[in-house]
Amino acid sequence: MDVAEEEIEVVDNEGACNQGNSSEVQVDLSKSWVWAHFEDKSTKDKNGEIFIAKKCRYCSAKYDLRKAMGSTKNLSGHLQNKHKEFCETEKKSSQELIPKCNLDRYLISSQISNEKFLDFLVKWIVSSDQPFLEVESPEFRAMISLINPNVKVPGRTKLTEAIRTKFYDLQMRLRSALEKLTSKISVTVDVWTSSNMEAFVGITGHFIDNSWNLRNILLDFFKIEGPHTGILNIVTDNATNNDTMCQAFQSKLPNFTPEHTRIRYIAHIMHLAVTDFLAELGTPPFDSEEECEISKIDLKNSVCKLRKLIVKIRASPQRREKFIKACDAANIKPVQLILDVKTRWNSTYEMIKRAIGLKETINMISFAERDLREFSTSDRDWNTLQSICEFLQIYDHATSFLCQEKYPTIQHSIPIYNYLIDKGRNFVKNSQDDDLKRAAQVALEKITKYYDLTGSPLNRTYATAILLVAILLPQYRNIPTLKMAFFKDLGWTSGSCNKVKNCVKDLYTDIYQTSENLPEENDDADDGNINPLLSHLYKKRKIEDRTDINKYLAEKVLPYDPKIVCDRIQFWKTRQSDYPFLCKMARDYLPVPATSSPAERAFSKAKNLTTPCRNRLMADTIQFCMCLKDWFKLEDSLLA
Repeated sequence: MDVAEEEIEVVDNEGACNQGNSSEVQVDLSKSWVWAHFEDKSTKDKNGEIFIAKKCRYCSAKYDLRKAMGSTKNLSGHLQNKHKEFCETEKKSSQELIPKCNLDRYLISSQISNEKFLDFLVKWIVSSDQPFLEVESPEFRAMISLINPNVKVPGRTKLTEAIRTKFYDLQMRLRSALEKLTSKISVTVDVWTSSNMEAFVGITGHFIDNSWNLRNILLDFFKIEGPHTGILNIVTDNATNNDTMCQAFQSKLPNFTPEHTRIRYIAHIMHLAVTDFLAELGTPPFDSEEECEISKIDLKNSVCKLRKLIVKIRASPQRREKFIKACDAANIKPVQLILDVKTRWNSTYEMIKRAIGLKETINMISFAERDLREFSTSDRDWNTLQSICEFLQIYDHATSFLCQEKYPTIQHSIPIYNYLIDKGRNFVKNSQDDDLKRAAQVALEKITKYYDLTGSPLNRTYATAILLVAILLPQYRNIPTLKMAFFKDLGWTSGSCNKVKNCVKDLYTDIYQTSENLPEENDDADDGNINPLLSHLYKKRKIEDRTDINKYLAEKVLPYDPKIVCDRIQFWKTRQSDYPFLCKMARDYLPVPATSSPAERAFSKAKNLTTPCRNRLMADTIQFCMCLKDWFKLEDSLLA
């Protein structure tokens, strides 16, 4: 038979790349057992081009591998279907050689159990927000089979059940760990609405564990029904429904007193102050970039013009490219312009700050394009923007300082209030712009209003945290002392200072060091030289002098040294032998968060889980995944 008349099968496997009409295919014959059953054969295709085909050694079948990129799928299929008796032995012997290849170091031990594999699979799926359907992907199963063919990959239904089982297992272990704590737990609750309009509550717990490690953990994340607004629980925003909630807690919990137990969310208060500041200037941010683009603005307003200009530049790919080239021409690092959003705190400050850094480039492109000239900013506009930026920077610094979770923050709340009030008064006094002065006064009034709600003279949680601070706050360099001197140096009257001190001392003696656990002392009444009347009169004073709180307050205060960095938790850990009961008090109060940022962080993670492509996840599945993502980090420590 002439080669032109021979039947040729062209191999064009799915996923293989067409490399043109090369007459030769380079393959590594050592990679597969099938090559021993085929030989090279010069063949002519339908177009008359001669190429090297693979011919079966046992029949006349030929295969064109020019588009197969070395694939052996059709060749092995031919042997299995037509010449099974010739290839079984070869196939088995080649499989025995697999452990000798370079892949050995990546292979999991064949002794791994399906249970252990399932446990690691659950951790990977949950921690990296993988879709459950991934376990049924042929590519994923092929990869696992290559690594360890003895492992059985579960389907998504079994995976869901495994996630549920793991959740309840770690939930029980977490409950057991919390029951063993010798300190109190502070709780924050926040509410979040997902992209598919379902409301979820995130509950975070904050405490210092028995090894003196500050813990911030997600206790639960579940769906709620009905309308909701704001933040709930001990750390709350200022919505009226939170007042009702606190009253309900008080009726159920005898030790819950709203005037002392409720902590108003200071970061939310700062956001309200900034919102009032921008509203007074007539420059509130929009909900979205689209809303800003279609809205009419006051061209006399510096912030409005800048915002509109930024939207125009960001909306056009050509303008963005011109903007980058203008940055290069001005020797400025090319970065994207930022647009503020109503729901993102401090975003207006970030927008103006970024724009000031790119002032030269913005002026260049706004004057170069006719459609942008009406939004161009003058020197007077830039001066106004600089003043606004300086005011908003005060709040940005305070927010960043408080929204941390690696160290205690509650003791900073009152100093932050004083910082905002002092800086606000200075801005109002020194500003030359009447509009800015009026807007800053509105923000100052908002901060002062909520500062007055911290208690009269002070919420005992704030007072306790401040008295237990081991080193002074860095931003208060003009205050050289600690403890009660902190209040005295802020100009508090002696009467107010005494009320704060007595409030904390009463809390301490009621809960931490009662008369039953005071250190023993010899009774001097038996001494004939001591007047029994005087002994009785001064007995109470002697008892008070033996308490940890009085011994601590009697210690000499330390001068402020900016070179000293003190870990407040470690400070009290090392003082347990000196102040055993006061250290218990420190463990209870220092973990109280000043904000609900931990819950906000949980919501940010939830956005990665509840994407538009995964909008059919059940509420309990979302709960399991959100909690497990946080609890997996505790398996080697708190839940060990």
